[in-house]
Amino acid sequence: YFVAALAAIVGGWFKCPRMVLMATLIAGAHWVVQAFVAGVNIYDRGPEITVIYAGLAVLFPLNAALVAVKPDRGLLSLGVLSRVLFAALQIVALIVVWDAGESARTFTDDVLHTRVFDKDLDYWSLLPQPALLLFALVSAGLLARALWKGGVLDGGLFGAVAVSALALHAAGNGPLSSILFSLAAIVLLAAVGQESYRLAYIDELTGLPGRRALMHDLMTLSGAYTVAMLDVDHFKKFNDTYGHDV
Repeated sequence: YFVAALAAIVGGWFKCPRMVLMATLIAGAHWVVQAFVAGVNIYDRGPEITVIYAGLAVLFPLNAALVAVKPDRGLLSLGVLSRVLFAALQIVALIVVWDAGESARTFTDDVLHTRVFDKDLDYWSLLPQPALLLFALVSAGLLARALWKGGVLDGGLFGAVAVSALALHAAGNGPLSSILFSLAAIVLLAAVGQESYRLAYIDELTGLPGRRALMHDLMTLSGAYTVAMLDVDHFKKFNDTYGHDV
C-alpha cells in the first residue's frame, strides 16, 4: 500500500492522472485479494473465488484499459471522475451479487467463467478464461501503443498491467501476490521518474536536449573549451507565419 500510495502521490505531483488511477487500481486489487482470497482454499468453489475474485480478475484489465487510453487532463477532469464512478458502480454490483443469494452467485459464476476456447487454455491458472484473454489483449495493446508512440508512461502502464496479471494469478500462494503487486507499483514509479527526467531535460517539440541538459553538461567540463552559439535571422517572423511545428 505504501508503494502504491507513493506512486499515486508522485503521479499526481507530475500531473499524470493515469498513474494515479492505475496505482489506486493496483492497491484496490491487492486489498481484495488479501481480504477475500488470502486464507481461503483456492480450490473451494466458494463465492470468494467464484464471484469476488473472478469479478476482480475480469474487471481489472477492462479498467486498466480505460485508464491507459485516457489523456492526462487533470485529476478533477470529467474523464477521471467518470472512470472513478464506473469503478464504484462495479464494486456496488459485486456487493449486490454477493448478498443476492445462491442463484445470483451461480449465474455470475457461469458468466465470469465462460469458456470461449478449450479448457486447456486456462486449466493452469486461477484466473478464469475471460480474464486471461482480456489481460492478453490489453497487455498487447498497451505494448503496441508504447512501441508506436515511444512513451515511457505507456510502457510503465503496460508493465504494471502485465505484473498485476501475474499477481492475480498468484493469489492464494502466500506473499507472492503482494510482492508482485508491489512490483507493479514500482514499475509505475520508475515510469513517472523517467518521464519527469524527459520533461526536464528533453525539449518536447524537437526531441533535442534542452537548457537544463546544457547547463548540466557545462558543469561537467574542465580545462579550456569553446562554446559556439548559432542563431537564425528573423526566426520569430518565420514562427509567427508558419507555426512552431513547421
